[in-house]
Parts: sequence; C-alpha cells; structure tokens
Amino acid sequence: VFLHNCERMKNGPACADMRSGILSYSRLKLAVIIMAEYIRHLPGKYIGIMLPASVGAYLSVLACQLAGKVPLMINWTIGPRHLKAVREVSDVQAVLTSWAFVERLDSSDIEGVDDILVMFETVRHEFTFLDKVRALIRSKRSAKSIMRTFGIDKNTKDDQAVLLFTSGTESMPKGVPLTHENILSNQRASFEVIDLYSDDVLYGILPPFHAYGFNTSGLMGLLSGIRSSYFPDPTDGQGVAKSFETWEVTVVSGAPTFIKAMLKAARPEQLKTMRLCVTGAEKAPPELFQLMAEIGKEQCLLEGYGITECSPILTANRPGKPRKGVGAPLPGVELFVVHPETHEVLPIGMEGLILARGPNVFKGYLNPGLASPFVTVQGKEWYNTGDIGFLDEEQRLTISGRKKRFIKVGGEMISLLAIETALLHAASKKGWPVREEGPILAIIAKERPGEKPIMQLITTFDTNIEEVNKAILDEGFSNLVKVSKVIKMEEIPIMGTGKINYRALEEEHLQVVSD
Repeated sequence: VFLHNCERMKNGPACADMRSGILSYSRLKLAVIIMAEYIRHLPGKYIGIMLPASVGAYLSVLACQLAGKVPLMINWTIGPRHLKAVREVSDVQAVLTSWAFVERLDSSDIEGVDDILVMFETVRHEFTFLDKVRALIRSKRSAKSIMRTFGIDKNTKDDQAVLLFTSGTESMPKGVPLTHENILSNQRASFEVIDLYSDDVLYGILPPFHAYGFNTSGLMGLLSGIRSSYFPDPTDGQGVAKSFETWEVTVVSGAPTFIKAMLKAARPEQLKTMRLCVTGAEKAPPELFQLMAEIGKEQCLLEGYGITECSPILTANRPGKPRKGVGAPLPGVELFVVHPETHEVLPIGMEGLILARGPNVFKGYLNPGLASPFVTVQGKEWYNTGDIGFLDEEQRLTISGRKKRFIKVGGEMISLLAIETALLHAASKKGWPVREEGPILAIIAKERPGEKPIMQLITTFDTNIEEVNKAILDEGFSNLVKVSKVIKMEEIPIMGTGKINYRALEEEHLQVVSD
C-alpha cells in the first residue's frame, strides 16, 4: 500500500518532524529502500524499534516490512523485567534506535535490550555511495518490482505486519501479532466514519509502541496520502502545542492525559487550525471537555474505544452527532454484551462483559501457555475484551471499567473507574487542586475472602477519609462504598501509553497490606 501510494503522490509532502524536516513521498520511499537493504541482513524474524513518534520511527517500520521482517515496537517505559520478558517471548536479536533518543532516557531503564541496540547514527555511516545509487535505481521501479527484489511479492494479507505488546498495567506484557488485514481493515473502517481531507495534517504524539499511536496517528496518513507530522514527547505540553502550530495541524489523536497537557500549555491561537481531536486509551475526564470548551473547540472532541488486540479501534463517536459513551462500532465490527460468568447474551441497556469480533481482531497471543482470549457465543468466536459496559438502542457503547477493576461490596459489583469519575466530578466542589499535567487521583482495591475489601485513594492533593467518603456518598454511591485509606503522592505514575500504572500502585501499597 505504501509503495503504491508513493507512486501516486510522487513529490507531494508525506511527513514531517522538527528533526527531519519535511519529507516528500519520493524521498521517504528512497530512505525506506536504503534502510530495508540493511535490515534484511539483520538476524531474526522480529526487528525491535525503540523510537518515539517521529519520521525515523515510521520509516523504520516500513523498511522492516519491505525487508521481509516484522517490526516489534519496544516500550522503553516498562522497566527491565518487562523488557526481558518481551525479549524472551519474541527472541528479538536487534533493536533499532538512536543515540539522540537513548541519551534522553534519564528515567527509563532499558536493561534487557541494551546489549542488542543498533544505532541509526552508526548505520547511516555504513551506507556507501554504491548503496545509495542502487537504492535510487530501485526507487524508480514499480511497486511490484521492488517487492519482488526484496522477496515479499508473495506476502498475503494474513502475514504479520507488526508485533505489539500490551502495556502490562495488570500483568506481564502479552505479545499481540497484528496482520496487514487487521491494520488496513481498521484504517478503512475509520475512514468510513470520520471524514479526512487531502489538505488535513495529522498529528502523531503517542509513542509507536501504543497501538493507537502506531496505526491511527502513525501509519494512517502515510498509507492514505494525508500529510502526517510527529512530536516525540507527549508529556511536553508546551512542545506539543508549539509543534502543533508549526505544522498547522488539523487532526490530533492522543490519550486524554496528553491532550490535557497540550491544552493547558497552549495559547488558543496555537490550536486555531484544529478540526478534530480524537481521544482514546483511557476514559476522557470532564476536565478535558471543559478545556476544549474554553478554546471554543468542544465540538472537535471525539471519544472512542479500542484495544491493542483489535488494531485498536472498536467504537467512536461520530462528528456532528450527539456524544454518547464511546460511540458506536466501526463498520465491520460486531459487539456483544454478555453475562461475565455464564456468557448469556444480555438485553440492551444491561451492563455486562463486552465481546468483539471483526477483521481487525487478532488471532491470538504470541506468548506460549496463555489461556485463549476467545469465547464462543451463539456459534461464533468472540474476543473477550475484559471490559464491562452496556449498549443502547443505537448500539452506542458505554464503558463501566475493566472486569479486573471491579470489586464486590455488599453483594454488588462496584466499578473503581466509576468511583474515580465521581471523585473527579466532585473535585471542583471540594476545591481540590487540579494539576497542570497528569492524573490527580486513582483508586486501588483488593478483595479479601470473608472480609470487607480494602479500597485506597491515591491523590496528589491534601484531603482526608471523611471528606472523600462523603463525596462518594454525595455522588450517589451506597454508604457501604468507602475508602479505607488516603495516600498522597507527588505524582501518580503513568505508563508510556498515558494510562495510570495501577499495577505499580498496587504492588507498592496493596502488597504491604496483604503482607
């Protein structure tokens, strides 16, 4: 698809970032061919890519695929234990990165892959004049001829296009192989519900190891002919806003945490070209809608829902239509809501376990020995999302939370996400200060056989148990739903995906309780 798009777009602008400048399709195609020739000689089926959102990252992805390898997107934020697990599962033997990037990873420990890093700066010096001439000649050939040269002309839609790993917020990372059909079907379905135009400029800020960042804000523009721009650090709100203005971005995608940081740092005129802001990866808090309204862009905000295993988008609210939950399924995607234990299909409006199926859903995990994530209902195989929610009459989905993020209180299943949402809603009434960046609270809990569950509130502000429990009661919860402890932290840890790192919080605080 990329090579055919290069033939069509020729010298039209393809992508840009502050480091590489603007690359045309012809220039990007040449760079991909040069890099593919080098990558095809690297060992192993999988080639790790450890780079932020950038021209270099997606150039490397396309070069890996042209070289007949599978790009493995490395999450550098998850720590050495997770990186070692990723290496063991994938048997990756080379990871592409750059000194310019690695030297900025002050707070990230990349032990586990540090001995197999291949630096861009070193590779670039290995290219000879002959290599560049050969690549230039190849770039003038047809897409079919180039694919034949690299031995990928017999590849099918069912071959692996990328290997992603889940973020490991609840367990060790799981390898998620996505096929070309998974990726492209999700892009085609997205185009059917959201209008994108030839003069749009997409903005990628999410790291490429994030499924949403990889497919939607990373590759979608390059495969469709829509200009793409990238910024490497989504936590740098001022930098994101400045780059947004530089490239005159019209469509931005990101997790709410990162979009909030941009909105708080930006001057309204920096974001004047914004036409759409599509958010996912975590529930959009009320504050995000308020911030968008303050710059007159509330109607630009669309919330969707997706999962790495689903390439990733499953649902989205539609532009120009009333918002409800996380929207309706994309074309080709089917959703079912069933009883979490019996898998009995539940009626409209009743909360239960969300199941999904469609051409964007993967075929299974790479890790050996993992239980199948699929269930059979009414004679069809469905992916078990692990999320709880309900559908309305128009098939619009509302998410209540992760199945693992529920606890039983007084015989009733209570969503920890719902408690967090209620407390965020109460924040302004209580005068709790809102941080410029990052989440201000998180709920963690642990059930105990025969006893009341332990529920703790992690905050970045001063409060007390009595104030918090009164807020929970005032927001409509039973008087049985109470936190047992309030813990103040300087900042609440987040994953590279923008999600709260509940696993780290539970290991630090709930483990102590259980011990």
